[in-house]
Amino acid sequence: GVFETQWGEAACPAQSAWAALALWSMAPGASPAALKTAAALSALYGGDEAPLSPFYGPMSVELAGARALKAMRGALAKKAQAAADIALAAILRRARRRLRLDGRMGDVLETAQGAWLLYHLGVMTDVTPALRALLDAQDLDGGFPACPFRRVLGPGGERRWWGARAVTAAYVERLFEVGIP
Repeated sequence: GVFETQWGEAACPAQSAWAALALWSMAPGASPAALKTAAALSALYGGDEAPLSPFYGPMSVELAGARALKAMRGALAKKAQAAADIALAAILRRARRRLRLDGRMGDVLETAQGAWLLYHLGVMTDVTPALRALLDAQDLDGGFPACPFRRVLGPGGERRWWGARAVTAAYVERLFEVGIP
């Protein structure tokens, strides 16, 4: 089967990508379900717009899809590899459209995720502008703001965004591992 994580009637491409990547990382090459999911993700991510998620914002969705497709691409059949390449190119185009001259790609979390993604897809060799933008966004105590990360159901069933300073900081720290200005 194909992993398809649902919220009500809507499938979540990011959750599906993370699930496939988790299964793949436990036994690379040994999971037909993960490979089927990668092929399905290729079709989903290959369009002009990022696939919509009921849980996550666009950059989180792009990051999840790119990581899964990049990890499993080599084990796919030739036709599925070509589809994965098209999807990765589409993710790259969409991420590049968000990149501003000052290194920002949205809020702090989106900037950290987007710059890390562009670096690991081999497009952004110098992450210094993004790191400077992130340093400029630090709070007075040295932390980073709690940016919207995941949509959750609150009391009474209302949907609201959840974010935590630790989540934002974790993504920022991943980018700092790449290079410090």
